[in-house]
Amino acid sequence: MKKAIIVGASSGIGREIALQLAKSGFKVGIAARRGELLADLENIIGKNRCHSQVLDLSNTATAIVAFQALFDRLGRVDSVYISAGVGFPNSNLESEIEAKTAQINCSGFALIASESIRRFLIQGTGHLVGITSVAAARPSSEAPAYGASKAFASIYL
Repeated sequence: MKKAIIVGASSGIGREIALQLAKSGFKVGIAARRGELLADLENIIGKNRCHSQVLDLSNTATAIVAFQALFDRLGRVDSVYISAGVGFPNSNLESEIEAKTAQINCSGFALIASESIRRFLIQGTGHLVGITSVAAARPSSEAPAYGASKAFASIYL
């Protein structure tokens, strides 16, 4: 049975990726900061085909430990999908908002991507999929850190 981890699986694109992979026969590891939504998704997929792990990319020290625990629980993982991210309107350039966006969308993204590749190299195989945004190429003055962070993720990939 193929196995995949989806970071950012509590809602949106990440949730749908988890559902579609499970429907296709994958065992999935789902991770996100909102544990109650992960628990709901785990119940929909089925506990025998799904493992959930609370993981908050705003805290890289705890996020890496949580990601490693989920990877270890699944064993050999075929693919990791990074769909987590935030975006806030911030045309006034409030520094706290810009910093939070960069922390999650850049530092958090790089953390999961690099650990995934490190583990794939040890296994000898694996696929990394990163979900970014058209904002990487067409940023908006309404959310400058968001566009910049999506460009970062695109280039990092």
